[in-house]
Amino acid sequence: MLYKKACAYCETNGIFSLMENARGVIVGFSGGADSAVLLSFFDSLKERFPRLRIIAAHVNHMIRGEEAKRDAAFAEGFCIERGIDFELLTVDVPAEAKEQGLGLEEAARNIRYDFFDSLCKKHSADLIATAHNSDDNLETVIMNLMRGSGTKGASGIAPIRDGRLIRPLICCTGEEIRSFARQRSIPYVQDSTNLCTDYSRNAVRHRLVPLMRESNPKVAEAALRLSQAAREDCDFIEGEAKKILSAGPLSRKALAKLHPALFQRVLLELYKKEAGTALN
Repeated sequence: MLYKKACAYCETNGIFSLMENARGVIVGFSGGADSAVLLSFFDSLKERFPRLRIIAAHVNHMIRGEEAKRDAAFAEGFCIERGIDFELLTVDVPAEAKEQGLGLEEAARNIRYDFFDSLCKKHSADLIATAHNSDDNLETVIMNLMRGSGTKGASGIAPIRDGRLIRPLICCTGEEIRSFARQRSIPYVQDSTNLCTDYSRNAVRHRLVPLMRESNPKVAEAALRLSQAAREDCDFIEGEAKKILSAGPLSRKALAKLHPALFQRVLLELYKKEAGTALN
């Protein structure tokens, strides 16, 4: 059962530990299969986490006209039927993207997470949950590799980020989630733009990933293992870099003796400190 698999993953990766002490969780709810199952998953955990308040957050990006309005109405009805708190943001993302000089996807993502952050303050919530799955992780790894990213790019989508952003379904494939939704009669809507290959991620999803699955039907699971290993490597190297920096000022001679992987991470940590950024 999908819930059992997700519970085991949340237990092993520390998600449930965060939920034990949290007052509330903002759940990104597009109305699609992944987010509908995620919201239902949290709803099923009410007895285990009685203190945890669930707030569903839906964003109408004003990109798909009437279809977007349909999705917003569906999401609200879904929550009303289950007694889940619902928050809606309607924003003209194309206009915002143009004004800020950003791509549509980047602007939409920034707006969503700013909305989630504002809801955390409004509802005194400690956590934000998104419905990323193992297919999303595979696509992210592929896109990062195509950009020439290193170990950080191979790390993909982490189950926990910054101690507050959680992805309970990252261990499940999209097909597992859709199949579970059908079996449990969990309703959801479909976003027509997911089929459009004009977006880079969709092109990876519909063109590259099917070719990879011909060679390995479980390529998403394989990518998940790769990401876990890469994150562990990154965590270790970052830890060693911080130890070196905390020991005091470094000379060029001392830096030159470092392993290239460690040298690069020390420089990155120095840059982050001087620039005051969380750049990875």
